[in-house]
Amino acid sequence: MKIIEVLDNINRGGFGVIDRVLCEDGNYYARKTFSPIPDSRLTQEAIEKFKNRFIREVETQRRLPHQYVIPIVHYDLQAENPWYLMPIAHDYGQEIERCKGTDLIPNGLSDILNAMECIHNLGYVHRDLKPGNILFHEGLWKLSDFGLITQDKDILSLSITSSNGLGYGSELYAAPEQINEFKTVDSRADIYAFGAILHDIFGTTRRTPYANHTCAGDMGVIVDKCTKREPRHRFNNVETLRTRLLYVLSKKQFKVKESGSEEHINAIREIQDFTLSKFQDLVFYVRDSEADKYSVFYELNKEVIAKMFDIDRDLSIEFFLEYVAWVEGSSFSFDYCDVIIMLLKDLYDRPIGIDLKAKCVIAAAELARSHNRWFVMSNVVRMSSPDIDENFAFRLQIDIDTSERTKENFNRCVEGISQAKSNYHPLIASVL
Repeated sequence: MKIIEVLDNINRGGFGVIDRVLCEDGNYYARKTFSPIPDSRLTQEAIEKFKNRFIREVETQRRLPHQYVIPIVHYDLQAENPWYLMPIAHDYGQEIERCKGTDLIPNGLSDILNAMECIHNLGYVHRDLKPGNILFHEGLWKLSDFGLITQDKDILSLSITSSNGLGYGSELYAAPEQINEFKTVDSRADIYAFGAILHDIFGTTRRTPYANHTCAGDMGVIVDKCTKREPRHRFNNVETLRTRLLYVLSKKQFKVKESGSEEHINAIREIQDFTLSKFQDLVFYVRDSEADKYSVFYELNKEVIAKMFDIDRDLSIEFFLEYVAWVEGSSFSFDYCDVIIMLLKDLYDRPIGIDLKAKCVIAAAELARSHNRWFVMSNVVRMSSPDIDENFAFRLQIDIDTSERTKENFNRCVEGISQAKSNYHPLIASVL
């Protein structure tokens, strides 16, 4: 693609420059060009290795799913100074400034977690997660700048000082192990960086690089856990972090109504003391059409679900039939959709019988389409894959074929994540 005009500079790093350019298609893009700042310590061999790192960044980023990663529009890796084009987008720093010191709920935290989970599932570690490398594009917050995703020993062993102070990440977000053990850091380094971003939003103190951080309230527990100095003391994976974080955010967003639900909420919060009698009262309460169901249902998590099934399977099924019906007929914030789909998936994986299992998938498909949530869509497809039981697939086939809206929901799920209907069980695909 021909570049007509270089308009202005957007950013300058130790080894690259980003300019805003106008291209022959009439659109404006951000062009990142490999361009090391002159430094007497940089040998020609070192420059070539960092150029290879830049090229690998492009090759990696352009192959990763665009639902999670900023797409590369065009590139030239054979040029003396390789470059690539990406959409112009604002970074997460603006969202931090919007919410810091207020009661506002930040947007996009679940998008960031979903993107982290995607690259971690592929065996990659970003190593340079920070607000400037998280960009808003097509309604989602996505990761960019994969210059440190490589595990090439020669590249990673170069202790070159860049404009941010490091050749191995940005010190205010880099995990402690990135100083001395950079070649062996795992996904928990990204979890540390995410904790530092949370501190940017919710913290009130200045951060010391590589330290353990916290802040006030329930969020402080999460920030503390993310930023432990020892990786083994942090959250082990994104799924565990997501469950804890989005639960805390949901509590900040929704207030308990004066509706008589407090007794039941407290019973769930004290789940280790939950009894059959309390469970029976809770089921009776949520069956009441006037009940404040949301204040009760947002207290749910995997531990609560497990305890309920330990107490009484039949009561649990009765309770979660009410929950699933509520999910299908309600509206939620984008981030809270990710909490719900993980709870539905937890139910789905239990021996709950075909009826409730099918209702979990149907409700998830409605949630996915009505909220246009990619993460939910991908889970719907997994729960309806060719690997599911034939009888269960037949039940879903009937439910889908007898409701045009449900059929549209399932079609939208595969379309929304750019997959074919063949990713569903053949019985399901046959009626779409």
